[in-house]
Amino acid sequence: MSGYEANSRAVAVGKVLASSVRKENGCLECGLTPSLEYPKVKVGGTSYSVHRLVYEEHTQSTIPDGMYTCHTCDNSRCVEINHLYAGTPKQNSADRELRGRSNPQSGDEHWMARNPEKIQRGGNHPRARITEQDVIKVRELYASGVGQGEIATRFGITRGYVSLLITRKKWAHVA
Repeated sequence: MSGYEANSRAVAVGKVLASSVRKENGCLECGLTPSLEYPKVKVGGTSYSVHRLVYEEHTQSTIPDGMYTCHTCDNSRCVEINHLYAGTPKQNSADRELRGRSNPQSGDEHWMARNPEKIQRGGNHPRARITEQDVIKVRELYASGVGQGEIATRFGITRGYVSLLITRKKWAHVA
């Protein structure tokens, strides 16, 4: 975990609030650890989510184990005290459902079905080692009788990956 480390909770909260930026929607977004969806800080060697730490310091109470610090604003980076409340996992799930933030695992309502333009598929994925044209060529070579081992060598991929391409378990979107 990257982030800020402090010796006291009060110092950490001060640093969190000083790093935060007020947004038009009223959220106070934490500027620490921008790569994390839920920013964290360390206090005395213990890691805390910043929204939980801010809530506990503001209310001068500790949220019991099994309870969450929930957001009314749906912004995981928000530390605005008026947007935070302590709730049970059941309350958090009910809140998510009420606001339409549930994540169906299949069907037309799944995030990927609703946002196909945001999917980093095939050659758009930053770690792609082959192109769509390569996939087409791999399938053509295999259909013409070239062995998987030879295809793998030509394209610098494993024989197992060639098999996944041929059976369309990978790059299924390519004709």
